Amino acid sequence: MSKIEIGLGGRTAGANVSRAFLAASSVAGALALIACSDDESGPGRPNGGTGGVGAAAGVSGSGGSSGSGGDSGGSAGTGGSVGSYWDTLQWAACLKVVREICERSVACAPADAAWKYGDSDQVNRCVAAEREKYCFSVSQPHQSSDSLGWLACAAAEAPKLDCAEAFYFPFYHLSVTCGGYPNGTQPIGGLCVHNAQCSTKSCETSKTHLGCSQCIDSIAVGGDCSQGKTCASGARCVADVCVKELPENAPCTPLTACGPGLACREISGTESQCRKYARLGDPCDASLKQPCAPYFPLLSYSSTVVCEAGVCTWKPAAPFKRAVGEICDDVAIIDICGQEYAAADARCDKDSGKCVATVGEGEDCDSARPCDRGNGAAYCIQGKCKLAPVDVPNCYK
Repeated sequence: MSKIEIGLGGRTAGANVSRAFLAASSVAGALALIACSDDESGPGRPNGGTGGVGAAAGVSGSGGSSGSGGDSGGSAGTGGSVGSYWDTLQWAACLKVVREICERSVACAPADAAWKYGDSDQVNRCVAAEREKYCFSVSQPHQSSDSLGWLACAAAEAPKLDCAEAFYFPFYHLSVTCGGYPNGTQPIGGLCVHNAQCSTKSCETSKTHLGCSQCIDSIAVGGDCSQGKTCASGARCVADVCVKELPENAPCTPLTACGPGLACREISGTESQCRKYARLGDPCDASLKQPCAPYFPLLSYSSTVVCEAGVCTWKPAAPFKRAVGEICDDVAIIDICGQEYAAADARCDKDSGKCVATVGEGEDCDSARPCDRGNGAAYCIQGKCKLAPVDVPNCYK
């Protein structure tokens, strides 16, 4: 029986948010952006790139034949390789945030952690699997000088997240506490791969320059925000239209947008209002459809928040992961042996219908011996588990 993977990221209170455990890693999207240059001397190559670009990201701008390089640590230069985004100060700072989230999430939801990250070394495997999803965007060139301060705030606040906040949408909750992530420095028309690089926080998703995108103006209330366009401050994209954010206690519907930190919560059988996200310990009314909004069970056996004895309560899932050798083709919606696009020590073999062990980087692989993608980017290439490249796209000429 074939498996259908569920996309469990979504919008809550109008914000793009991703579940800490069940959303797939965005590595594939990052890798698709690598081929952004028509210059063979691109990023990570001895003679290519623009040193000033690497400097903007806080990486070494080592010199190449195209010019003299920048000083290490982020000084501007005019030539040389931009290096890997794994070398940036923002990447290192973001990893600290991800580790705090992983430690919290693994402790709060051990059954989900076993399914997603295997039965051992779960925190490290969580960091390896989730780092691209959270840190790719903030590690690109043209970040604000305030970006490191924001990441430091997030690292300090992450241990304070309750189980629900750490498990669901952690970066969204951190953005409410620390303020929105700072706008980038790339002007309208500048090349980009992510909103975080743009002064308008809007990087057009359609390809405009050999696979890269460009910064565009943000969209006013009433404007079309399809194809990833970003609404202006104080507005949110709902059904491809920018709508004004509503304040706390304002009446709301599925076609309105509540402000930061607010969710459209049912307060009676016929009325909903923009209210603060439920926190563990808050009073609740079990007769309502979603008494502890925005939390609800994404899967019948996933950890979630329930209204129990009139209080919003964290309910960890019971163990549900199948072991190697056990039957797995009786569950149609997920790979019950482990998450397909992140770290796990087993996969469901569609031929045998049983869980089979995964193999690591450099080992032989085939359909019956799949790669463990715990590092976020291992694929079976010509019979060997190999890592994909991680160079910064050369989009900034």
